[in-house]
Amino acid sequence: MCSKIMKKELILSLLMFVFKKGMAFLSKKDSEFIKIIDELPENFGFLITVKNTHLSVSMKKSKGVLIYAKNQKKFDLILEFSNLCSAFLVFAGFIPQYQAFAEHRLSIKGSISDALCLTDAINRLQTVIFPDIISKKLIKEFEGSGLKEKALFTKFYLYALLLSR
Repeated sequence: MCSKIMKKELILSLLMFVFKKGMAFLSKKDSEFIKIIDELPENFGFLITVKNTHLSVSMKKSKGVLIYAKNQKKFDLILEFSNLCSAFLVFAGFIPQYQAFAEHRLSIKGSISDALCLTDAINRLQTVIFPDIISKKLIKEFEGSGLKEKALFTKFYLYALLLSR
């Protein structure tokens, strides 16, 4: 049992790393993503965390792009997963975020309008990093990814993951 939890935690930490890198990458390279995060105020900070674990992603908007917020203590929006399994299901693409919220697997502390904006940004990220078959299940109004998304997918995995430090 303990090894299953450790495996999920390891996989989840990798998925959260990809999420963090993807958000930073798209905030610089994708015009649709940039339009979405332009709605957030400057220096807007958010934290996504998993209750009773050390796992978290913290980012803030600075000069129009999302950057990692390692030392930030106060956040405008906090998304907290109730447990490791709930976070794993969302980050791995098994259930959409709105379903996790509806099932009380995810709680929000902060403005609902900011949370909806972040949800749109996460949906855009999911269309780039997940294949169409998964994205269709996760995003209510999914139209299919085109050549632009496939090019972003390739760039993201080449630059953001393989060549980053």
